[in-house]
Amino acid sequence: MLKQRVLSSFFIFIFLFFAINNQLFFTFFFIHFLSFFALWEFFRLNSFRTSHRLLDKKDQILNNFFLTRVKLTVTDYFHIFCIQILLILYKNFEFLFISFILIYFLYLILTLKKNIYKYLGLVYLSLPFFCFIYLQKIDQLMINFMIIFIITIATDIGGYVIGKSIKGPKISKRISPKKTWSGFVGSILFSLVFCEFFFENALINIGVFSLIVLFSLICQVGDFIESYFKRLCFIKESSNLIPGHGGILDRLDGAILLTTFIFILNILQINFINFFNL
Repeated sequence: MLKQRVLSSFFIFIFLFFAINNQLFFTFFFIHFLSFFALWEFFRLNSFRTSHRLLDKKDQILNNFFLTRVKLTVTDYFHIFCIQILLILYKNFEFLFISFILIYFLYLILTLKKNIYKYLGLVYLSLPFFCFIYLQKIDQLMINFMIIFIITIATDIGGYVIGKSIKGPKISKRISPKKTWSGFVGSILFSLVFCEFFFENALINIGVFSLIVLFSLICQVGDFIESYFKRLCFIKESSNLIPGHGGILDRLDGAILLTTFIFILNILQINFINFFNL
């Protein structure tokens, strides 16, 4: 498992490198590819949750095998492709985007009663990818992208390494039985150390220090949201697309919420980037 995790991490960093240096690759991989499979995993998890009996602890060992048996409906694929179309239109054809999204939201409203939780998840998971396109349009994409993924990766590594090494009291066994308070602190500490390496005077600038802690906390909240949903589905990992890591949602859980938060800061014209000396 550890070897798979290290090898997968190596390829993830390669994708990050190409994304930072190539706009076309960023659009294809970090917007369309990841959004497609994030929604694909979500709809599959949701179908598993609504169609299967409660699994006991013994069954949970095999739950990802059961998950692979779940097939998406035509309606699920319809929503995924609608989001792909909206992403293309938002990037290139704003007038058509407004027209299409009004029609699509009208459809969502008309079918909301039976699918409210599914649609909340659809909006929650889709929004960050529109945020990336917005940041691309205002020439703030790569700066924000670096901040988001440096802190997300550091938070994930810190929680995993420190939590596994020190262990200690659990934060919430009901939501995520493996997450500990030591891992919580380790996530913040690793975020501070990583940012000190990439950004000048991150540890002595109170503004940068506070933002890093805040962003790491938001990443961890995003992680808990995804963990809670997986617990509702009786699933340990959202899929097995990334060996040693799980699925797309398992890797993007913190980045999804942090991207949305940073998008809100940009909308409110809160220029936090100046704190990072970028």
